[in-house]
Amino acid sequence: MRRLALLGELAAVLRERGRHGRHLPRPMIAIGLAVISAVFMSGVAAAARPSREFLPPPDGLLDTGCGYEILVTFPVQNEYITTFVDQAGDVTKIIITGHLVVTFSNTATGESLTTNISGPSHMNLVRGTSSSEGRTGGPVGSLPGLSVFAGRIDNVSGSMHGHLQASVCDVLAP
Repeated sequence: MRRLALLGELAAVLRERGRHGRHLPRPMIAIGLAVISAVFMSGVAAAARPSREFLPPPDGLLDTGCGYEILVTFPVQNEYITTFVDQAGDVTKIIITGHLVVTFSNTATGESLTTNISGPSHMNLVRGTSSSEGRTGGPVGSLPGLSVFAGRIDNVSGSMHGHLQASVCDVLAP
C-alpha cells in the first residue's frame, strides 16, 4: 500500500511541475525513474532469489528401448538448474541450462554416437507449461526408441517443431 502512495506522490509532483511550465532537470527525471523502478522491483525482491545448482545427469544408464542394450553416458556434464520461488517459498518456475553431451553405445557391437544435447528446458508450475528447445536426446516425445531431435518440444501437449537429427536405434543397430 505504501508503494502506491509513493507512486501517487511522485505522479502529483510531476503533474504539478508540468502545469506550471517548469521542466524537471535531467537528474530529477533519472531519480524519479529510479524511484519508480525501485518501487516496482521491491515486490519482486520480496520473493526469494532464484537458486542455481549443478544438475548432474544419471550416468551409466542401460536402455533397451531399441530392442537391444544401449549404454548412455555423459562425457560433458555442465548443466545447471535455476529454481524460482514465490513469497510463500513455493516453486513457480524451473529452468535447466548448460552444456550437456551424451554418448549412446551399443554394448554388443561397441558402436557409439556422441552428440551435444544442450538446450534449455523451461517449466512454469504456475501456468502448467513445460518445453525444451535446442537439441534433445534419448526418449523424445512420441518418437519410438531413442532419438536426437533439434527444435522445440512442448512437454505438456507433446507437439514437436523441428526435425529428427538421428534415430539412435537405426544408427547403432547391430
